[in-house]
Amino acid sequence: MYNSSKIIGAGPTGILMAIALSRLNLDIDLYDLNSLSSINKRSRTYALTHSTKDLLIDLGLWEKLKPKLISFSSLIVQDTVINRKAIFRLSDLRVDNLKDNSIGWIIEHCHLMNVLTTELQNSENIRFKNKEEISPELDGYDLCIAADGQNSLSRRNWNILSMSRLYKQTCITFKVILRGTRTSSAYEIFTKDGPLAILPLGGDHYQIIWSGPAQINSRRLELDRQHFLDLLSTCLPTGIEPDILIDIPQQFKTSLLLSFPVTNNRKILIGEASHSIHPVGGQGLNLCYRDVAYFYKLIQKSKSSPISNTSILTSYNLNRVPDVVLTSLITNALIVIFSNNYKLLYPIKIIIFAILNRYRIIKKVALALMTDGIFKMLPFK
Repeated sequence: MYNSSKIIGAGPTGILMAIALSRLNLDIDLYDLNSLSSINKRSRTYALTHSTKDLLIDLGLWEKLKPKLISFSSLIVQDTVINRKAIFRLSDLRVDNLKDNSIGWIIEHCHLMNVLTTELQNSENIRFKNKEEISPELDGYDLCIAADGQNSLSRRNWNILSMSRLYKQTCITFKVILRGTRTSSAYEIFTKDGPLAILPLGGDHYQIIWSGPAQINSRRLELDRQHFLDLLSTCLPTGIEPDILIDIPQQFKTSLLLSFPVTNNRKILIGEASHSIHPVGGQGLNLCYRDVAYFYKLIQKSKSSPISNTSILTSYNLNRVPDVVLTSLITNALIVIFSNNYKLLYPIKIIIFAILNRYRIIKKVALALMTDGIFKMLPFK
């Protein structure tokens, strides 16, 4: 049985893992090279799905986050190249998710981290340690959990096998005021250069995540504010217009990363230290939080039944693979199929939208994969 753990990385995944294990009375030391205040200041926005909501409810955090959550009740997916769209509505949710009256929720990084940081500071068995150097070894702990991101030093030091691919696309993220959007709707717009996500932040404020080839995005960032907004308007659906750019656009690289096995003795990778996907569909943080949820359930079960420590790590290794691999394949396929202007792919795109719009069960399965992951897809009613 595990009684103590060292966690490397105090981002959203590492800090939530610390809170989850502290609920099971493990003693936790949480390490990071940066201070909590600097981590909290990062400018990001996340889409939370029902799988994340379920975990946060289990940990008693959902109600604390609710005042900062922006709910959306429809997801509009549109391809501007072939002029097709599909709308995911509340009626497409799994039956036990209907009570929430929401397809998903948007939260800004600072609001999420403020709640998690407060919870950490109020916990008697979590200690945060800001260090200039962090050893990836066990150092006397029962467990060493690495949540140190896609450039994980722990993964390299533990000689864990990984497959990675740097996409030619980068993402520009920024906040903007828009006119003409549907109330309580999120958008995923596929353009010839890459996907463009429009996430509601309340009122007429939106977070934009604009993907495109690295060179094109670099040129976009060189534009002044007005020309930047003018260019953005050409990529938005008809009727939606940008008014004001609220903050300074930031650019980040995108990559695909898969690692296996994600354990080495009593050392374990979670979150983006073990996998990284393109932000299309907003699956990144939710996939990380399903890592946390599964490991939390394993440790919880070990408290009441005789499960060996080796069995816990083996179970985690094997049972997270289908969800991680399937989500990675789907997001990669979306980029390959929809982020281009290849006419040979037009029939495939048209067929995909036709199936989504004609067969409700297919739309339900697709939404279930996005909101719950592979293991909670069924039943549908």
